[in-house]
Amino acid sequence: MYGCPPPRIPSWKSNSNCCSCPHPKISSWKSNSNCCSWDGIECDEETHHVIGLDLSSSCLYGSINSNNTIFRLVHLESLNLADNCFSSSQIPPTIRNFPKLRYLNLSSSGFSGQVPSEILQLTKLSSLDLSPSIDDMFLNEELLRSLAQNLTGLETLVISYINISSTVPNTLANLSHLTSLVLNSCALFGKLPFSLGNLRRLIYLDLSANNFNGQISSSFANLTQLTYLSLGENHINGTIPCFFGNLTQVATLGLSSNQLSGPIPSSLGNLGKLTVLDLRFNKFQREIPESLFNVASLNRLFLAHNNLSGTVEFLKLLKLPNLKRVDLSGSNLDVITETRTMNASSIPRLEHLG
Repeated sequence: MYGCPPPRIPSWKSNSNCCSCPHPKISSWKSNSNCCSWDGIECDEETHHVIGLDLSSSCLYGSINSNNTIFRLVHLESLNLADNCFSSSQIPPTIRNFPKLRYLNLSSSGFSGQVPSEILQLTKLSSLDLSPSIDDMFLNEELLRSLAQNLTGLETLVISYINISSTVPNTLANLSHLTSLVLNSCALFGKLPFSLGNLRRLIYLDLSANNFNGQISSSFANLTQLTYLSLGENHINGTIPCFFGNLTQVATLGLSSNQLSGPIPSSLGNLGKLTVLDLRFNKFQREIPESLFNVASLNRLFLAHNNLSGTVEFLKLLKLPNLKRVDLSGSNLDVITETRTMNASSIPRLEHLG
């Protein structure tokens, strides 16, 4: 079986009690058959080299080290070990043995410790997901800076729940091909970097649950391809810039649990594809702009715990055809129904309006 790993690859076992696994792939592997037919394995049709290995959600458990036979698959272009239980193993430095690798997903697999610098040698990567299943993985500022200098072909970068404890290096702007950037829960601090505005291909941006402060950078006006933007659970202040109304592709906008103030800009009514608007736990003032009641795509509207005032006509909410959940609690708003006026604070959550 030219190009196939030994039958004992991988050296882990499958344990259904370890994690959720609807279909543990290695349970169907048979050592007396061609491994290119095994579930989760992809081979090159001409050379028969193993070029893809997908063992995600296979309930694999046990340690993984540099001697594991998986690191002999030097022709791999795709490796997915997500959603397994590797006993707090560190990512082995032999990860460098995959010079052709384009896709690497090690998320939610129990890895811990320092992310190895050898990952910088995977210069062909277009997608990298290192999000751990436990909050015990570290990546220092220098490695993040080097990552942005070496892996310039990245289109997807997900390193959430990894302790970085630094500012965002300006070198991140080198990743000009990025369409998805997720850096949530990384203990990042400082101002939202102006350089992020150079990532004009971004479709998905999640910087939530960090310690960013200051105002939203004006460079975000360049991110006109965004469909998902989450900056919630930070310490961002100031107002929502009016240019947010020009981000017309945005479907999800999350700015909750910050220190944003001033009025909610009426320009948000220009977001004709908006399905989720979450502005909870801020300091917004004045009335809800009328323009929001014209966004027919809205499915969830969360404005609770602000300093909003004025009245909201319940019938206007009912006229939004897709609206399912509304939270206006903890504010000074009055909700007018057909028969009476109620303070929004007395209505914890209005759900299932449609």
